[in-house]
Amino acid sequence: MDELAALVGVSRATLYRAVSSKDKLLKRLADERGLKLSLPHRDARQRVLNAAAAVFERRGIEGATVEDIAGQAGVSAVTVYRRFKSKNGLLKALLEERSPRRAARALPLGSGQDLESDLTEFAVMALASVSANAGLLHIALGASPDRWRVLRRLRDEPRGTTAALRNFFAEQIRLGRLPKQDPQRLAVAFTGLGLTFGYIAPRFQDLPLDDLAATGRFVARLFLNGVMATGK
Repeated sequence: MDELAALVGVSRATLYRAVSSKDKLLKRLADERGLKLSLPHRDARQRVLNAAAAVFERRGIEGATVEDIAGQAGVSAVTVYRRFKSKNGLLKALLEERSPRRAARALPLGSGQDLESDLTEFAVMALASVSANAGLLHIALGASPDRWRVLRRLRDEPRGTTAALRNFFAEQIRLGRLPKQDPQRLAVAFTGLGLTFGYIAPRFQDLPLDDLAATGRFVARLFLNGVMATGK
């Protein structure tokens, strides 16, 4: 998707707003040209992940079983175990695919166009991800303490969203683009804004997420204004 955005001459955020994902883009192309889409390996994996998200949302993380997920995906339980090893393996794959961590890891550490634009682009993708996976997020937030401990172990902390943001902010501080602050606290604050405007506000504050670009800009500016003011 990054290569496609570069070829078309648009940002990743613009591309994701237009087509949501590579799979949806491929399906649209196939439908428009009357082609039969055949991606057996990726299709099976995506079916299992989609089924896992639906079953986790319906039955909760504790109540879902690999057999339930396999049945919804239309594959055998053996296939699920072969690809993901266990239910925890499925959870880890979902965290990797459906969280904004990939977008966070793609943030330019030193040579971005400008700080506000970089953060806006990431915020748009993060908000889209949070909104699209709200049901799964709701289940995770309501998980038992034991399950939360498992989820924390599965997060792959060195490669997670907060870790990538922390590295990004640490580099911006080193370059003098941000005042000296604790980069971990900055990462948590920015993540909190994304959760607030992508998940909490649309559900509990009657503030729909109907303009990703405008909300992404607002989140980035609100964050930067707060950081600069605190730094002074």
